[in-house]
Amino acid sequence: MTIYKCYSIELGFTETSNYSAINNLTLHNESGPAYIEYINNIKYTEGYFKEGILHRLGGPAVIQYTKDGGISSVEYYINGRFYSKTKYENTLLQLKLSLL
Repeated sequence: MTIYKCYSIELGFTETSNYSAINNLTLHNESGPAYIEYINNIKYTEGYFKEGILHRLGGPAVIQYTKDGGISSVEYYINGRFYSKTKYENTLLQLKLSLL
């Protein structure tokens, strides 16, 4: 069984097994993942969103897990734009330097 735990602007926290119930929500959580998918009680995917857009400055915005809890893949996004890990790290450095 698949369970989705989400934080959205419209409903706050939502937990459902019906993906269509969350498909059109504006996912958003400033303090952690806005989307977590569990399959048979095992965390499968985490997604970090800001106002409905994939976004995370503190690491990958999408994390997929193996059945034993290891990380199988990651994706980096800033304001909805995909970055390779190297480009992401360089972009974060540039952002930090611009604030000095």
